[in-house]
Amino acid sequence: MQQPTLNPQPLKQFALFELGFRPFFLLASLFSIIATTIWMATYTFGWSLPVSTITPIAWHGHEMVFGYSMAIIAGFLLTAVRNWTGVQTIKGLPLLLLALTWLLARILPLLNSPLLFEWAAIFDIAFLLGLTLAVLHPIAKVKQWRQLLIVSILASILAANILYYLGVFHLVNQGISWGLFSAVYLIMALIFTLARRVMPFFIERGV
Repeated sequence: MQQPTLNPQPLKQFALFELGFRPFFLLASLFSIIATTIWMATYTFGWSLPVSTITPIAWHGHEMVFGYSMAIIAGFLLTAVRNWTGVQTIKGLPLLLLALTWLLARILPLLNSPLLFEWAAIFDIAFLLGLTLAVLHPIAKVKQWRQLLIVSILASILAANILYYLGVFHLVNQGISWGLFSAVYLIMALIFTLARRVMPFFIERGV
């Protein structure tokens, strides 16, 4: 009697790093809880923030703008640009490395070491540079030049972050405030730009 053959089931891949929104939305969610807890302990209960290089206010502002907000933006853009262009954005190891770069930029400042803070600045700038290039590549590949406004805003946010760190290291007077305020306005501009693309999609399907 012939034994029935069973078709082997394909192994399921680890899907966390297959789409950009998965790791970055997860990291942003976890970071929002941890950072809010740290800030509440510092602001309300007088706990000493373990960051000696900058003031607690400067850390709080930077992590809200360049930490949490940019993680959400990264997750959205790495998924949306794939849908707009039809070109696969980074996934797998490159996406993992980009997420780790973001994560190191969040963790290292809390270790209360000036040297590690300098490394955090390098990782933070590298993350924004990597994100900008990751968004630019599929847009340039299919020549959707109208999408370059998004890339230019990302590049400007990168410049604002560099300006912030130049202020931290006392190379530019008022660099911290200029960098933070510039980034806030740039993120608002990016949100309005993306809303112009996304809102018609939802309105069309909601009518």
